[in-house]
Amino acid sequence: LLQAFKYGGRKILGRFFSGVLFDFVSSRLDAASFDALAAVPMDTRKENERGFNQARLLCRLLADRTAKPDLSAGLARRRPDSSSQSRLGRRARARNISGSFAAKKPFFFAGRNVLLVDDILTTGFTASECAKTLKIAGASSVTLLVVARGF
Repeated sequence: LLQAFKYGGRKILGRFFSGVLFDFVSSRLDAASFDALAAVPMDTRKENERGFNQARLLCRLLADRTAKPDLSAGLARRRPDSSSQSRLGRRARARNISGSFAAKKPFFFAGRNVLLVDDILTTGFTASECAKTLKIAGASSVTLLVVARGF
C-alpha cells in the first residue's frame, strides 16, 4: 500500500495512512509532547514527477486531525537530491543528504516541540538531518513519526 501511495499516485491512501498515524499518536504519545508538525521536504523534481509530496500530505491530514499547526512551509530542501536515497548504500546516503535542509522560517520552530512526519524510515539519515535543522532553528524537541520502517 505504501508503494502504491508513494509511487503509484494513489493520494487517497493518505487518508488511510494518516488515520493509522493518528491512532498511534492518540494511543502512544502525550498530546502535550508536540505542539506543531512538519513534513520532511521532498526534492522539487521528484514532487513534480509524482504530483505530490507524500510526507507533506500525511502531515497536513494529521495536523487537521490533531488540530495542531502544520509548519512544513518553514522547512525546505536547500539543494536537490544528487541521487535518490533509495538507490544508495548506507555511507552514500549519509553523504548525499548532509546539509540538504534549511529552515526558511526559523521563527516557526523557535521553542516548539515538533512532530516530524515522513512516510518511511530506512537508515534515518534524512530524518536526522531534518531534526538537526529544526534544532538549529530553535525547536525545543523533535519527534519523528513514520508510516513504516524500511531495511
